[in-house]
Amino acid sequence: MAYDPFARGPHAVGVRTSELNDRARKRTFPLEIWYPAQTLHAGHDLADPTRDRYSVLPGFPVVTQDAVRDAEPAVGSFPLVAFSHGFGGHRRQSTFLCTHLASHGYVVASPDHVGNTAVDTMQTLMEVQAGKPIPEPEAMVQEFVVKRPADITFLLDRLLDGSAGGLADRIDASRVGMTGHSFGGWTTLMAVARDPRCAASRPGGRPHRHRSGPPARHRRLCVGPQRADALSGRRAGHPAPPRRHARARRPHTRSPAPRSAEER
Repeated sequence: MAYDPFARGPHAVGVRTSELNDRARKRTFPLEIWYPAQTLHAGHDLADPTRDRYSVLPGFPVVTQDAVRDAEPAVGSFPLVAFSHGFGGHRRQSTFLCTHLASHGYVVASPDHVGNTAVDTMQTLMEVQAGKPIPEPEAMVQEFVVKRPADITFLLDRLLDGSAGGLADRIDASRVGMTGHSFGGWTTLMAVARDPRCAASRPGGRPHRHRSGPPARHRRLCVGPQRADALSGRRAGHPAPPRRHARARRPHTRSPAPRSAEER
């Protein structure tokens, strides 16, 4: 059977939450990790009674994701992909992508860039409504231009040395990549440029779904210092997905203006 990267993969998916404490930067932030789970969890990640539930914001409705909370991890050594959320986003904003990658045999790790999350945005709005001055946008961006890539470097350090996540023995440290959405796409470019452990990247913009799979903007990896197919872990006999070429557009022509009565 031909390998189809757009269909859900063969692995059940587990998810767990960890916390990272960067003492040097006096910065603590939560981390969500998705991973291939043992076959005893097969189907439980898609069944409503057993898949994971969480709230994006306090008081908001509970939502689900296609993963089993704290499932037993599958045996093996899997590539690692870091995911960075957008400005005012959160670590679980793209569970459709993160669970999809995990089903194909990736460990996926997504931190909250604390201070630049949905919760922080709501807090800022409430403070402004209460009379505090509106924060200077450029100052906010510049703050996280520094913090975000450093969050990813610290995340990789702790996941790979086993001090966070508890999956170091399931991660292939020679196959590390990164993706992200919007400001997370910028974070991806900066983190990959600075960290030689990252073999490939796919920064993303506005996510939009494709009828038969994950968001179209997340479909291909940009080749980094190593080949992107080394990161993907394609098994022997699994060809690369075919390229999709954009359809040629017809040149735009303007309709002639109607002639006046005198011209007729």
